[in-house]
Amino acid sequence: MFILTEPIYTPSKIHIPLNKEQLYKFQVANAYYDVFLKVLLRSYSGLFDDFAKINEDELARKLGLKTEEVVKILQKLDSIDVVKYIPQKNKPQIIFSTERMAVENIRLSPENYATRKKIAETKLKAIINYATSRNKCRSQLLLEYFSDFNVKRCGTCDICLERNKIEANEIEFSRVVDKIKPILKKQEMDINDILNALPEIPKEKVTSVLRWLEDQNKIVRLNDRLFKWKI
Repeated sequence: MFILTEPIYTPSKIHIPLNKEQLYKFQVANAYYDVFLKVLLRSYSGLFDDFAKINEDELARKLGLKTEEVVKILQKLDSIDVVKYIPQKNKPQIIFSTERMAVENIRLSPENYATRKKIAETKLKAIINYATSRNKCRSQLLLEYFSDFNVKRCGTCDICLERNKIEANEIEFSRVVDKIKPILKKQEMDINDILNALPEIPKEKVTSVLRWLEDQNKIVRLNDRLFKWKI
């Protein structure tokens, strides 16, 4: 559980995780930061013990630098673990109302892990299918993921716009695809064989669907004559 607060201003904080001897050695070896660290230590007390509030503008005035330069130096010192720097914030904060369990204390049984993995894989496959599908309405795919199967094509997604160019209604389109897909997966067929397999559908509509499937790279034409479903 967590609580989202209103925007709260919290000043920047600094802590030096090194001991005094380690910091001194760093200053000797890195003269560029020596003056900066001396001013920091003289301006704020207790930096070795805990986080202390600081003011970047005040440090900038004392050092004769721009505030942005002071921030960059603090960020650099933080990145090399000489100081721990928490920049000021003035945005809403998240406060956890219960203790967060340490990662090393989290245990998942093999059964729970397998279940979570299967759910994650299902979600990933659904995302991939949504992004790569070339013959089903995007809205239908999205709603079917949430178990809503009784929806019509939206008519406005990229798939539907291409389908709208075909002079065949949805029933005729589905009938052609459902009929020829299993056949073309097993063997190649020429246009005449396909038309003979669908005598109940006008030839011009069958050829329109075939043209669309070929444009969408669902079927391929072999030797400019035979069609085959692309796996």
